[in-house]
Amino acid sequence: MLGKIRRFLVPKGEEIVGLLLSSTALVVITGLALFDVIVLSGNHWTAALFGLSVVSFGWLVSYIYNNNIPLFDED
Repeated sequence: MLGKIRRFLVPKGEEIVGLLLSSTALVVITGLALFDVIVLSGNHWTAALFGLSVVSFGWLVSYIYNNNIPLFDED
């Protein structure tokens, strides 16, 4: 059933380190970009920071995909 709610699984071991690094990079870089837009009214760094946040998100997704980390229970 497509609408079925799945339980979130907690990764173990070295998966935690990779997930923490990639998700921390995503949060920090996106936060810097938002700070740049809101407080500094944006400048040439804004596009670069948002670009880095997209790269960080891609890194997170590829890490999860390439390491077959189960995020949801299949039951």
